[in-house]
Amino acid sequence: MYPPTYNLRIEFFQPFEYMYLILKIFKKKLSGCNLSFLFNLLNYAFLICLGLIVGIYSLWKARQGIGDTDTAFFLEVIDNTLRSGLPTTFAVRAYLNIAPYLDMAVAQYCSSDFSAVMDSSPANILLGHANFIVYPLSVISYFFGPEFTAAVANTFSFVGLPLVAYVYLRKTKVPSYIGFLFMIALCAHPAWRISAEGWFYFDRMFMPLALFYALTLHGAIASRHELTGLRMLGTALIVIVGASIHERAALLLLMFSLSSLILYVGAPKRNIRFVLVVSLSLCVYLSVYLLFQKNIDNQAVYKSFYSFDTIIENVFQPGLIKLIYFNLIFFSLAIVFQWRVALLALIMLLPNIIVTMHGLEKDGWFTHYHSFYFPFIVYAGLIGIVSLSEWCQRERNESVYQWLCRLCPSGFLILVACAMCFQNPYGKIIRWDFEYINEGLMGSLIDLYVVPSQFSSNLYEAARADKLVALIHPTASVAQTPPFNTWKLLKNKNLVSVFPVGLGRVNYLLLYFEKNEDNLIQFRINSLSKDYREMQKCITEKVWTAGYKEELRVDNMMLLRRAE
Repeated sequence: MYPPTYNLRIEFFQPFEYMYLILKIFKKKLSGCNLSFLFNLLNYAFLICLGLIVGIYSLWKARQGIGDTDTAFFLEVIDNTLRSGLPTTFAVRAYLNIAPYLDMAVAQYCSSDFSAVMDSSPANILLGHANFIVYPLSVISYFFGPEFTAAVANTFSFVGLPLVAYVYLRKTKVPSYIGFLFMIALCAHPAWRISAEGWFYFDRMFMPLALFYALTLHGAIASRHELTGLRMLGTALIVIVGASIHERAALLLLMFSLSSLILYVGAPKRNIRFVLVVSLSLCVYLSVYLLFQKNIDNQAVYKSFYSFDTIIENVFQPGLIKLIYFNLIFFSLAIVFQWRVALLALIMLLPNIIVTMHGLEKDGWFTHYHSFYFPFIVYAGLIGIVSLSEWCQRERNESVYQWLCRLCPSGFLILVACAMCFQNPYGKIIRWDFEYINEGLMGSLIDLYVVPSQFSSNLYEAARADKLVALIHPTASVAQTPPFNTWKLLKNKNLVSVFPVGLGRVNYLLLYFEKNEDNLIQFRINSLSKDYREMQKCITEKVWTAGYKEELRVDNMMLLRRAE
């Protein structure tokens, strides 16, 4: 009689066999209730809770003006549009006034008369960007105010994205528990979790709209599902609203539409005609708008393409590795199963790779620069997980091996979520680190609602701003050093400039300071020059020479008033 042979495969799978039998018994016991419906309900409850969390935090952030000049710009322009019918803002004018001094040589900088360069006329934002969405937002503001409107817009942006993703997964018969894990992985991406804690922008509203458009176009062009008249009308409205958010949003919609037509052939002619009409409409819209646009940022971007060295410098910023790392992981399944979808996502990511605004397009997650490409990354991630789920469910037998295979999508999404959370989102070093799990929205929520109030940095920042602004006379002019709660100054009817613009002319200075090696106060300035310290010294002397006196000092911030 032969001795028994050792079957490694049986030994390895035996624990899983037991688990599988337990799950079958559990499933049989619960056969009377609809598990799919229950999981579905729990997932929508999760989205409702997410909406409440984002909405409540956004409302608090808007009321406190957290987010410096960008938040102030968003709130002020909605308020001004409501009052005057024109989307004007003093916050943007303050930026336009300081812009020429950011790269100025030290000799010219220190000899400048900053009191003579303060343009106090409000700037029309439509000359800079096509933010036509401000008009419907101002209608909401008429009933609820700009702060509540900002909270609604932010909630729509960050909750609408996982909502669209989950509805699509359920529509494609992906199990609801996989849909939940996908939402978790999506919310763990720094373009969601850090951006949701960041500042207010119109651009963020593009995310759920772009994802909806990308998925609709995928069904129409890649999957060749003929579009009905009602679906065409709904898609056209999505395109109109999306294009009204920003001209770059319109450009990316155009790029995605044409790229889809090139990469996929054989779609119904009715669908192709519709996409061509949408593309032509976007071309006309962009052409007409660019005739009227006057934007110094765009001019700098265009000039950067005239030099090969500048292009290389733009691309190889320190944050490039993290930009590629986080996004490549998210749509890696699309590379395996749907290479055309992965290529579309890469095309949408390309502008962030070749253009830079001081590296913020790479790993400046709290800014709006990631709002344009991110929905297309989510789109590629969705198609990838749907493809993996379909591949895992091809065999219909009830074997344990098939059961293990069906765990692949869940396991992959858990790994993606961990790769997002346990990684330093900044810089060029890739290293797993548990320190960064609270980076972004989670950290702010803990700081605001869990940490004792005396240790909360958010509450401290808000209280400090209230204390300083309370001493500033309404309607007075103020030159301040960002970051600060600029919205509080605008609500106080103050004319705001960015220091040192207005120095010697404005009534108040609201400045950060530090002490040098001689224990003398040096005021911070806004400059990108390598001669920063020398500029800082000469500007500090100008402050005292202009007759400003200290009114209040809170930690490293000082309020000064000009002697009459």
